[in-house]
Amino acid sequence: MAIESSQKGVTLLLAVIIISVVLAMALGLTSILVGQLKNISGFGNSVIAYYAAESRTEQLLVGIIGGEQPSSEYGPEQYDNGSIASAKVVCCSQSDSKCDFKQGGLQCSAVLQSDDECKATRYCLRTYGSFQDVKRAIETKIFPQSQP
Repeated sequence: MAIESSQKGVTLLLAVIIISVVLAMALGLTSILVGQLKNISGFGNSVIAYYAAESRTEQLLVGIIGGEQPSSEYGPEQYDNGSIASAKVVCCSQSDSKCDFKQGGLQCSAVLQSDDECKATRYCLRTYGSFQDVKRAIETKIFPQSQP
């Protein structure tokens, strides 16, 4: 009978080990799924932030093509859905000047003016959109053929 008693203890120990392994796998899987759900909800916020930046870009394009002189910086504007957009503009003076967006900078190889108003033939834009904790930026080069 002594052998049967120790076998019952081994069975109990084996059951506890198996339950512990299954529980650890379930917790690991739950952790992965929760992380993925957070990413999926972030994608929706990312799209809203992108479209806020896109909307600001379109507003500036309409103005520049329509002959308005852009400012060097446009402060935050909040839209109805809670997203926020802003923009920075650099005016270029020469037809061979290029926009430089490297390493987060916004420069033109030939800056026309650094003051608030400029009349140029080329523009470098960076627009920003944000929604909740997500931020997106769009870099645009505008080289209008002619201004009215």
